[in-house]
Amino acid sequence: KALPSVYQDAYQWFKESEHYQNTLEMLVTQALATDQSVDYLMPQTAKDLYGTNIQSSVSKLEKFKMCPFSFFVQYGLRAKERKIYQINPPDLGSMFHKVLEDFSLQLERDNVKWRDLNKGQIDGMVETCIDAIAPTLGSEILLSSERYKYLIQRIKRITKRSIWALSEHIKMGLFEPVSYEIGFGHNEKLPPIVIGLSEGSSIVLTGKIDRVDILDCDGKRYVKIIDYKSGAKKYDLQDIYYGMQLQLALYLDAFIKNYTIIEGTDLLPGGMFYFKIDDPILTVDHILSDEELERTLLGTFKVSGLALHDENIVAALDTQGEKYSLVAPLYFNKEGGVSTKLSSVADMEQFDLLRQFVRDTVREIGDELVKGNIRIHPYKKKDRTGCDFCLYRSVCKFESTNRNNNYRVIKPLEDVWKAMEMEKA
Repeated sequence: KALPSVYQDAYQWFKESEHYQNTLEMLVTQALATDQSVDYLMPQTAKDLYGTNIQSSVSKLEKFKMCPFSFFVQYGLRAKERKIYQINPPDLGSMFHKVLEDFSLQLERDNVKWRDLNKGQIDGMVETCIDAIAPTLGSEILLSSERYKYLIQRIKRITKRSIWALSEHIKMGLFEPVSYEIGFGHNEKLPPIVIGLSEGSSIVLTGKIDRVDILDCDGKRYVKIIDYKSGAKKYDLQDIYYGMQLQLALYLDAFIKNYTIIEGTDLLPGGMFYFKIDDPILTVDHILSDEELERTLLGTFKVSGLALHDENIVAALDTQGEKYSLVAPLYFNKEGGVSTKLSSVADMEQFDLLRQFVRDTVREIGDELVKGNIRIHPYKKKDRTGCDFCLYRSVCKFESTNRNNNYRVIKPLEDVWKAMEMEKA
């Protein structure tokens, strides 16, 4: 792979220099002939980097499972990209989350229910929220640019549609939103998630649940957690098994355990879902009525995740589902029951297994951090790899040196639940 011209010029200068010529030749020879990588740090070095009780987040642990070396460079060495002094657009994901948080808090302050909202109210509140946030996002130059003005209008359009879909989901179900932006950590609503490690130390995790919904049914209380995503991330049980998608299950487990302690009453899992903040473009082959258009649009906002396989919970997630749900990943058979083949559902035992499995996975990751695992070992799943969007590809040179294609290959599993049970045993 050709070097950028500035490096080619520098290389040529050193090569032609009598003083540096021999040194350059030695460095090039060593770089091509030897592999200086190591798999593990000294235990004391790992302790100096991460501490006795490792402070982290779930997303960081998912990063470790994607590639331990990438985690090490980013969170151990704290390497950062060279800062380029230029005006960048605001982080859209952060802004969407902030608007949704402010919107939800405004409903609480005004004592307005999601079920009572109409489109006009939603649009007006979104305009107000974004107009209040926008001036805090960039410099005066950015504020006055036409590109920025267009960006703000686009954010408003996306957010209006997304919140409209959220409100429709709530209206079509029986779960009630009860809390927003519930943080785990010091000075947060809930304590951090603490998991003991093999050597007597702990891993301490912080994070935040975007929304919590509760359902009271037949004397039992169920919880559904929602995580808002501005990207294309979707729930994948196999990714959970391989440790690359721990967030939803771990947050669900931690919330249930804390709720039981704080409230003194049992709380059961009802579901865990990702909601994509989006402004979808519809492709249709015929003219749709207003009602058909609305249903088609709503279907593009269906959440991705896992629901409890219980007829009461299924009905509470979507009271209007016929052949399939526009709200959740649920499909129904001719008898009106849930099609387990098509739907993303799990029974109570499977939810319990999943909750324990992710805790065990976190413990395994924590033990590897304590041992100092910095192995260059990115994952590969079909045409995706841990190198695709890694900022540190130039550091490990995994791809350019073609380390025997030593990827951590993610193999498809026929039965993930069975694999989890075997791991537990």
